[in-house]
Amino acid sequence: MRELKVLLIVESGFLFDVCLAQDLSSMYLMDMAEAGTIAMAVPEYSLVEIDGRAADKIQGRKKGLNSAIELTSELARSEYNKEYALAAKDNLKKLLELADAELIHVKEAINDIRELCILITHNSDVYVKGKLRYLSSQPPFKEADCQIYESILKFVKEKKREYDKTIYLTKDMKDFDHTEIHEELSDLGVKIMFSSGECVREVLKQLQG
Repeated sequence: MRELKVLLIVESGFLFDVCLAQDLSSMYLMDMAEAGTIAMAVPEYSLVEIDGRAADKIQGRKKGLNSAIELTSELARSEYNKEYALAAKDNLKKLLELADAELIHVKEAINDIRELCILITHNSDVYVKGKLRYLSSQPPFKEADCQIYESILKFVKEKKREYDKTIYLTKDMKDFDHTEIHEELSDLGVKIMFSSGECVREVLKQLQG
């Protein structure tokens, strides 16, 4: 019996969770792709977007940690607070060091994702369609989301016959959970999902027949 070919399309929210190790279900889906159990595709636009977004997130953390270190230094001047403030300061410095290591890990994770996944390219045709969708106030409304969505539509139209089941996982329910999008994807044989946990269950159900 032929194995079912499942394609999972992911975008920025999924990549963000994987790169920062924030969601076990997303990481499990990534492991499935690494094992060859499923195919995974990612928009080129999302990879560029997540690189800057993750770096900004970590830089924001570092800024907060530096502010907290300054506060503990101030608190440590008092004998009432000195013991606990110095202990907190040491832990905060360790977290600051980890933030630098995490930024390196994110860069490596993005490169690994790029090598593992099928890249959904972004070209001038996709850009124009995405711009028109945005200007005409069609869902998913935001300009970046419109660019990503149009690249996915083009990709699916070209590749849908190669897979038995195609799932599009996005964490952005606010902008993508619209009737027009559900219908457009359904017509192309794509199921849209908003939860990585539910997506894992759906993928396993499909693979198990």
